[in-house]
Amino acid sequence: MFQKVPGIVSAVEFGTSKICVLVGRSDGAGHLEIIGSGQAPSAGCVVKGEITNMEAVQEPLAMALDDAGPMLNQSRMMTVLATGCDADYYDGLGTVFIGCDDHKVKNQDCETAHANARVHQLPPDHRIINSTVSYFQLDDRRRVRNPVGQIAHKLDAHVHVVHALTNRVGNFCAALADAGFDGGVEPVFSPLAAGAGILSSDESDNGVLLVDFGAGTTEYLAIHDAGVLASGVFQLGFEHVINDLAIAFELPVKFFRKAVEDGSLARGIASGEGLPAPAAGKKYYLPADSLEQVIELRIQEIFSLVREELAAKRLLSMLNAGGVLTGGGAKFELSGRIFREVFDCPMRIGQPMGAGGAVTGVEDPRYSALWGALKLANDYLGDDAGQRHSLEGILENVGGLFDHTVKIFSDVKKSLKI
Repeated sequence: MFQKVPGIVSAVEFGTSKICVLVGRSDGAGHLEIIGSGQAPSAGCVVKGEITNMEAVQEPLAMALDDAGPMLNQSRMMTVLATGCDADYYDGLGTVFIGCDDHKVKNQDCETAHANARVHQLPPDHRIINSTVSYFQLDDRRRVRNPVGQIAHKLDAHVHVVHALTNRVGNFCAALADAGFDGGVEPVFSPLAAGAGILSSDESDNGVLLVDFGAGTTEYLAIHDAGVLASGVFQLGFEHVINDLAIAFELPVKFFRKAVEDGSLARGIASGEGLPAPAAGKKYYLPADSLEQVIELRIQEIFSLVREELAAKRLLSMLNAGGVLTGGGAKFELSGRIFREVFDCPMRIGQPMGAGGAVTGVEDPRYSALWGALKLANDYLGDDAGQRHSLEGILENVGGLFDHTVKIFSDVKKSLKI
């Protein structure tokens, strides 16, 4: 049975290709170090971020948890990445009238406005998983990031609220409970976690587009002035690129998956030699230009879907810091070039920032969202995790991303059983 000790936190990702676990501990100075990691192939029981077989997922989950090491048993809180699950969002508006004599906005006013914005008619089978303030507005005029201490008669909170299917999100917690974890488990929307893990303050201030190009899904997050303006998930990922190649060249999916993993596909395209393919009695190469064309068509389609949503919301002009591409698909060289072409902006490959500790190998785009989820768990608990009993305050400076405006967890108090 797991025991709960302040200071130890963990995060889990149920991915299409594998289940991953990170365990972290604060070093006493506010820095989070990774002290354990584990992973195991999903073996087909997780598809596009959702558990499809609760019985079959137990074996790979147990392997990943065991691989993460004994400190996982002491985890005070665990976050689980949520994607798929019919996730959607709405932009809520919450209003508070400042009734005190001096009309100065207080922290409680911000929290109340945030809470009011979360009051919304959801589908009966959905629940809110995360919410964050995009910006505050004073007296229907001025937009501000932090209104505390300013004089106003009316405060509006414009809030980005993410919701998803209750039962499918609950499957993550149920699977972990079946594996023996009885501590607090909270879902974190994967794009928000990735943002907390890899975006700099300058990027989130000036406006940035984050795209997490995974195996089964592609997620995005648009931020300006440290406020989330849009997010979403498309049920398309790099596995669709691999499937397209298999269909186009009539070869097994596992052949192209191996060529991606060992780098021979990227090398063959870059050199122009093509990709050596199995053929009876002769040396045969799949032509580089044909391979590139198939790959480009699918990746352009995926990125164009993101661009269309941002264009419809008139957000493209606000992304002054350009783009950040992360996830396993970001490691494929063509992905970055296609990103620049589709979004017509500068970009960088994002990977975990400040992921120190004894565990190596997590400075990889594949771990961006999981690292962010671990940081969010740690930032909530803080160094004095055992002393924090109130959930009334709004989280501050989560990963330097949502300054004074974030309320990531929907019901942590209940899950922590405080």
